[in-house]
Amino acid sequence: MKSRAESRWNVKLPEEIEAIGSIEPSQGVVTEAGPIHLPWPPLSFDEIARTKETAQDWQLNRNYVPIMGDMHDLVCLDYSLSKEPEVVVVSDDRNELARFTSLRHFLDSLTDMADESHCMKIVADKSWLDF
Repeated sequence: MKSRAESRWNVKLPEEIEAIGSIEPSQGVVTEAGPIHLPWPPLSFDEIARTKETAQDWQLNRNYVPIMGDMHDLVCLDYSLSKEPEVVVVSDDRNELARFTSLRHFLDSLTDMADESHCMKIVADKSWLDF
């Protein structure tokens, strides 16, 4: 239940939180640094609550509430600056890969990574490759 996750982490989860359940494995986000495949799966409210017990063991920032991933690469809500969390994508090394100002901004940024239109293409006449 949502209330169990909120009480366990002592936070108010954003209204849009239930939308993470519909994120597909093929979805990702495109940042200035390039496309990022999202860690999967989205976590249930019960799983979000249970991650509180292991977050420190996984060297997770104490203000990060995991909402997607397998505790290696993660998508987290970051409550360090405000009660309205930002969304951060972190690697297994806990490096920040991407940051979004809100969960709504994150959800609006999702793209189907199977569609390669967001990827840079090789331009044949500008490449050293022999086409």
